Order: sequence, then C-alpha cells, then structure tokens
Amino acid sequence: MTASENHHFVFLGMNDLVKIDESLWRVLHIEQIDDGDDKADEESCGAYLLSMECKKPLPEWRSFAFLDKAAGEHRLELAALEPANRPTQTLDSDRRLGKVRWTRIEELVAPHNTPRIFISKGRGKWLKDHAKVHGTTDNTLLADLRQYWKGGQTEEALLGGYFKCGTVKPEHALTKEIDTGHRKTHVIFKLSDKGIAGRKPKNNRYKKFNPRRPQV
Repeated sequence: MTASENHHFVFLGMNDLVKIDESLWRVLHIEQIDDGDDKADEESCGAYLLSMECKKPLPEWRSFAFLDKAAGEHRLELAALEPANRPTQTLDSDRRLGKVRWTRIEELVAPHNTPRIFISKGRGKWLKDHAKVHGTTDNTLLADLRQYWKGGQTEEALLGGYFKCGTVKPEHALTKEIDTGHRKTHVIFKLSDKGIAGRKPKNNRYKKFNPRRPQV
C-alpha cells in the first residue's frame, strides 16, 4: 500500500507486524487502491489485521484513512518480526499434526477465497459446512486459522508442539538451589514460550514445583 504526498502512511506489507496504540497486530491482507477506479476511496481500501495479544482474535478491518491518520499521529509503527522459537530439527509427530491442520484449512485460505475468509459475514456458516466435509468442528477450524494467521500464514505455522513435551533433563536446563523458607531444594528450570517451567527431582522422576516467593 502506498500513499500520496498528502498522506503519512507509506508502506504496509502482508504478514508485517505493526503496533497501533501500543497493541501488536499482524497484517493479513491488503486491499490496494486501484488508481484506475474512480469509485475507489480511502474507506473502501485498507487492510485486515489480527490482534497478536487477544486469546481468540478474529480478523478486523482497518481502512486506509484510519491507518493514515494513526501514522500521522505517530500511533502506528512497524514492529520487529518475532522468532519462530522452534528447535532446529522438527519432530515427525509435529510435522504430521501440521499436515492434518493444513489439510483442514487449505481450501479456506486459498487465494481464490481471499479476502472472503477474513470477512465475518457468512464465515460462520461457511466454516460449519466445511467442518462437516472434513469430519471436524468449526471451533477446530478457527483454532487452526488463528494459529496459521498468527504464525505468518505459512504451513510451518501449523506444526505441532510435541517438542515441548517430555521430561526436563538437567543437562538441557538451568539448575538452581532455592530457599523455600523451610529448606533448600534443588530445582530444574526449562525456558519455554510461556515463561519458565520448574521441576523438582523425586525418585529419578519429576513433578511440578512452584517455589514459594521470598518474603519482602
């Protein structure tokens, strides 16, 4: 999307991450201004965005006029792309799950169905009908779509998360002695996309452990 000399908004690319009023959004689709269309206006041209912070977001329309105004008021800026946060080698189980998810939504996100999939009107019935064909539910399809959209609209975004499962081994984690107030205990920590997961060894196994916060 480009802007004339009277506009503040210059470039916006599909799958870009942008901050608007400090909230993070993914650009899903851009409706370009057709210079040859006399009926085109700034309200009918713009972009479909997805909130990266909401738990169950859906695509939202933002007109060119809105984006241009936000840029002019310094409320819109490009954000750095987030790392994939996945291991170098993908597990076969994660690839298989990703393939299942892709098979379910491939038709929904095909180019000939863009921007239809981003428009709320009629999408609910469409997803219900599509779910019946694939032996799943519309909620499952929405979960697949959200993962696909948030991950940058690539098949890789649909890969499973089985790599996060399993026992945390000391040699693959951080270890620390923590004073819980009654005694010191040895805890193993593993970094994850949701923070730090703690495990306390017991009989060569592990159990969930949340160390008591120190008294202030």
